[in-house]
Amino acid sequence: MHKYAEPFLFPVDPVALNIPDYLKIITEPMDISTVEKKIQDFQYNSFAEFEGDMRKIWRNALKYNPAHTQIHEMTLDIQKYFEKINSEESEMDKFNKMKNRVLDNEKKIDRAQSKAG
Repeated sequence: MHKYAEPFLFPVDPVALNIPDYLKIITEPMDISTVEKKIQDFQYNSFAEFEGDMRKIWRNALKYNPAHTQIHEMTLDIQKYFEKINSEESEMDKFNKMKNRVLDNEKKIDRAQSKAG
C-alpha cells in the first residue's frame, strides 16, 4: 500500500472533519473502499471504469484541497504512483494486481477492525 493511501481509503466524513461544504463542492465522492466494494460486487464492466473511479478520487481531492496543502501534495504523489503503475502493465496484469491488492487491503482492514473492536 502506498504511504499516502490512508486519507483515500474510506469516504470523506464531512461532519467528523468539520468541512460542511464538502458535498456541495464534491458532488460525486469516491474512495478506495468504495472501489474495492465495486470490484467485489462485479460492478465494473471494464478496467477503464475502475481507472475512472480511481482518477475521480484524485480529482476530488485536488478540487477540494487547495494547492500546497498537505493533502493536495499527498494526492499528487499517490496520483503519480497510480499512473506510473497503470502505464507499465498490461490490462490483464493490471486486473490481477488490482484484485490482489483488494484482497490484501481487505485483510489489513479486517485485522485493524478486529484490534479496534
